[in-house]
Amino acid sequence: MCKIFIPHKITCWTLVFASLLSCDQFIAIDPPRTDLVRNSVFKSETTANAAMIDVYYSMRNSGFASGSATSVVLCASLSSDELTFFGIGASSADQYRQFSESNLAPNNFIVSGLWSSLYTTVYKANAIIEGVNVATVLREEVRKQLLGEARFIRALCYFYLTNLWGDVPLVLTTDYSLNNTLPRESQTEIYQQMIGDLTQAKNLLPDTYAHSNNERVRPNKGAASALLARVYLFKQEWVNAETEASFIIDNTYLYGLETDLPLVFRAISREAIFQLWAQQFPTERSTFFIAGTGPRYGALRPDFVQDFEVDDKRWISWGQTRVVQGITYYGSQKYFDFSTPPLDYSTVLRVAEQYLIRAEARAYQDNLIGAVADINMIRRRAGLSDISSDDKAAILDFVFKERRAEFFLEWGHRWLDLKRTGKVNEVMGELRSTWNKEDELYPIPENQIINNPNVTQNNNPGN
Repeated sequence: MCKIFIPHKITCWTLVFASLLSCDQFIAIDPPRTDLVRNSVFKSETTANAAMIDVYYSMRNSGFASGSATSVVLCASLSSDELTFFGIGASSADQYRQFSESNLAPNNFIVSGLWSSLYTTVYKANAIIEGVNVATVLREEVRKQLLGEARFIRALCYFYLTNLWGDVPLVLTTDYSLNNTLPRESQTEIYQQMIGDLTQAKNLLPDTYAHSNNERVRPNKGAASALLARVYLFKQEWVNAETEASFIIDNTYLYGLETDLPLVFRAISREAIFQLWAQQFPTERSTFFIAGTGPRYGALRPDFVQDFEVDDKRWISWGQTRVVQGITYYGSQKYFDFSTPPLDYSTVLRVAEQYLIRAEARAYQDNLIGAVADINMIRRRAGLSDISSDDKAAILDFVFKERRAEFFLEWGHRWLDLKRTGKVNEVMGELRSTWNKEDELYPIPENQIINNPNVTQNNNPGN
């Protein structure tokens, strides 16, 4: 029996749950497995709690949230105008080059792995929801917490599924025969499900992080609110986006901007809302750091770097410039610590995003003074001068610019911002001669089309 380690030397049993729910195909799970999971995992609070911890462990160890070669962050950064790709080996270079050339093929194994990882996590969340709902031994506060966490994780997965692929199957059960025949649901339906899950999660989850030893590695009410603010932003529901962002910003007891930029991604950061822990330093460190041999996967484009203002502390603190064999490369050192146990945790949600969500929402509601105030909070932290404007379009441009500087190489922000603001065709069309407007959606993996005739393909030029 192996063990799962989480911060502060908490040890959890490896579960039947972990091995039974690691599926490579799209929710292709044998019928007996779900019953076995319910019977063996949800018979005690200890094992039920460990099942939830395994979800985070799996996400961070090798899944879409790992920060590694097959993660959302690398795939989306290669898709956007952030990274220039550099070949890493004959066996896989072509797969990554397809991202950087906006020419993804349905049989790209990285696309397939990303899809599979997200749906595997959705399946695990569904299994926890079903198991907790029939469990008879859980105290009410434990039951609510686990249901809230599972709904939060399911919403997080669907946020990336629908923003990378558009309409996707909406899997809400562990019924394998049903799941393997589901058609694609509209993005509108996917968003409504996310809002429902996050609203319930916000009501179910505790206010603090006491359930995770006061580390921010399991979601609380604030995490649900922060992701809900992002969802409302993408749906252009400005009032709701402002309300949820304000819920975080106004909670100064738990949250606040870190004035010392190197502390932003630390486990002790007050800016962190939700983080993921791993036994070693965050994998993003090696994915985007320029080593002595050059870039591992890619380097920031020089024109992207040049758009930082001269005195921007974000580039000074988080950016990296390295010359290798006479060539200058630009990378990221947002995660710069190699300590064991790690001092840095991979940060999924943080307070700076909430300020910029609220600024954008306020601008669209014509509260230009409030929008400027929020933008200036971020700029002051970066060591930059305040802006002053009463022009709505100019203020929205400032929001877009600050998001670019603040969230470079973080969780696909740039790629998704280009798409949701309608700027993707203009920006990527100038950058890549191969760009086609259909490239903003990834192709549905080929094996999913083969295995489920009810799933149709996106209209990608690479198909």
